[in-house]
Amino acid sequence: MTLPIAIIAPTAALVVSNAQRAAAGNWLGVQQSLTGMDDAGKFHAAWVIENYGPLAAGFVIHYAAGRFGMNRALGRAKVPLIRI
Repeated sequence: MTLPIAIIAPTAALVVSNAQRAAAGNWLGVQQSLTGMDDAGKFHAAWVIENYGPLAAGFVIHYAAGRFGMNRALGRAKVPLIRI
């Protein structure tokens, strides 16, 4: 089993930032970062792009790396566990 680092890294960053907000007691900040809605019910696309943009870019990078054969090359080079 391999881990796609281009997808795992932005997901981990989102989880860590929300865990830090939750540990500080800022549950409204966690809700806002996950949904993009403020406490008045207004949607903010910039918040969604800020939080989920790196994850979407990771999927694109992972797909492109697969199309160019980079993941296969890492497998043949015996790089353990990690792929792009």
